[in-house]
Amino acid sequence: MPRSKAPRRPYRAGKVYLNAHHLAMAKVHTLQRDDVQRQLGIVEHALTQFSRGIDCATHWRSLADVGNVAEQLMRLGICSGPEAARVVADGQRALADVAQRRRARGSWTLYAPELDALRWLQALHRQQLEVCDYAEFERALDAVREKVNQARAGNAPASATVIEGEIC
Repeated sequence: MPRSKAPRRPYRAGKVYLNAHHLAMAKVHTLQRDDVQRQLGIVEHALTQFSRGIDCATHWRSLADVGNVAEQLMRLGICSGPEAARVVADGQRALADVAQRRRARGSWTLYAPELDALRWLQALHRQQLEVCDYAEFERALDAVREKVNQARAGNAPASATVIEGEIC
């Protein structure tokens, strides 16, 4: 009596990398427009909701991630320079000040200059995402994780502003 065979699953083509060079070349493409738009939508939503006082803890963490990633992309030379450094520092300081007020008074109060600093940070991050590639973005995420882990371990300088989002 013949044995019945299990039905075969349909073939689904996946990405095939011939060698390390091919894999490396796949990473040097700029972020896809859909990925950039999705990320920018998240940032826009977080900033809008945070400024309205809605689910502030969640949106604060998202904005902290934006500040940290923007800082690391800037260190990689993407949209860098003195103005970019000032924008990142101002945005991170605004988030740190809000977090400090939250701990002291229980309020997520966001003042107009802080909102302005966060809008500038958002604009910088938009420019960075439009020009960076996947490998650079990955390196920035890894650097953020390392920076926060080092700060948790007590290895951050006393003058450093360390804000911790959800990436870590």
